[in-house]
Amino acid sequence: GGVFLAHFLVLRKPVDVSRLYEPASLPALNIAGMAAWIAGFIVYKLAAPIGATLPALATINRSGGTVNLVGTLDNAATTFNVGNGTSIGTVTMNGGTIRNGTVQLNGGTGLVFANANNILDAVTLHGVLDLSAPSSVVRVFNGLTLLSEAGTSPGVANVTGSGSALVFQGTQSFNDATINLGSATTSGNLHNDGTGTLTLGSGVTVQGRGNIGSQAFVGGAATLINQGTIKANLDGQTLSISGNGVNTFTNQGTAQAPASGSTLSISGAI
Repeated sequence: GGVFLAHFLVLRKPVDVSRLYEPASLPALNIAGMAAWIAGFIVYKLAAPIGATLPALATINRSGGTVNLVGTLDNAATTFNVGNGTSIGTVTMNGGTIRNGTVQLNGGTGLVFANANNILDAVTLHGVLDLSAPSSVVRVFNGLTLLSEAGTSPGVANVTGSGSALVFQGTQSFNDATINLGSATTSGNLHNDGTGTLTLGSGVTVQGRGNIGSQAFVGGAATLINQGTIKANLDGQTLSISGNGVNTFTNQGTAQAPASGSTLSISGAI
């Protein structure tokens, strides 16, 4: 197995990178034991990355190796199927961006977040947003909708890896999902970057251990409005609401520490 690094370009038709064809006769892409950068052209070797945007993903059949998303996938009005049983398999977000549209996970798998430079921009995700690996990070721009894999019920974000973070940047609203932060042995983070306002709707539950309101990439005096439920639900653990991301914190919902020996710490302007 090799590594397939998709620094995306426009693929008008499917392509087999083991051969080079004229665009009129490109067959399906079969990735097996090779490494390739795709950036406005195809090469059968490692090359320096070149930024590009893919507006329409061609058919990719992965028969081995790893698929890394390192560029921008414009998924507008499209469903990007990833995970078990799909032709592309699991996609590793390695400094990549998915913009618009729907990402459909399959079999509880689909997206792996390998570093801190990944972005979901106006995306609907069907399946669990999995940030359970240490230092897993994803930044959210222009809204995020989380649903179950079947798309019929509110979704879940597991921000449970040590040092993991779900980062909202810019004024936006988030609703109808559960965000699990940390565990008995780890701390997770819900960051509110910049100077905008993040509104957690009435259908949101944020619970666990870690921090709500610190900032990771862009500083500023931000506002957090909670219309849902924030709770320290792990025995003997602390969930804090603090940092520039809650320079102003407005609680219109529920904030509580129901677990035995748990602490909900709130600091800043309320």
